[in-house]
Amino acid sequence: MHEGMTRVLICDDDTAVRDVLRLLLQDLNCDVVAACKDGKDGVEQYSATRPDLVFMDIKMPGKNGIEALREILKIDSQAKVVMLSALDDVIVAESSTHSGACGYVRKAEAADVLYGELHDTLHQLGFNTASRASGIWD
Repeated sequence: MHEGMTRVLICDDDTAVRDVLRLLLQDLNCDVVAACKDGKDGVEQYSATRPDLVFMDIKMPGKNGIEALREILKIDSQAKVVMLSALDDVIVAESSTHSGACGYVRKAEAADVLYGELHDTLHQLGFNTASRASGIWD
């Protein structure tokens, strides 16, 4: 397990999604070091902040998430990037992992479902997660 707070970069073109992800991840013992609206900014912020983990939306205007993932992996071949999508599509998930993503999380409509998926993903990747003591998402 990684000790302390996990430094996370969020990259999603939807402001509301970025805000919800920030709240959920903060409750899971994560320090959100940056939140970006597109892949270009995501790559720049990755270079500047070198987070432990990136949550990257696949579909964004301009540079999409897969393109940004590939650029981040050129900067740091050990980067951990989890792709996000509103689509529940096995082909999209497999395409993400073939491109180098270490995981895939479906953006669920309900915050408690998304919280569970984020928690499980962080745990599987070996990151320390806070307890659900706050009860916000239960």
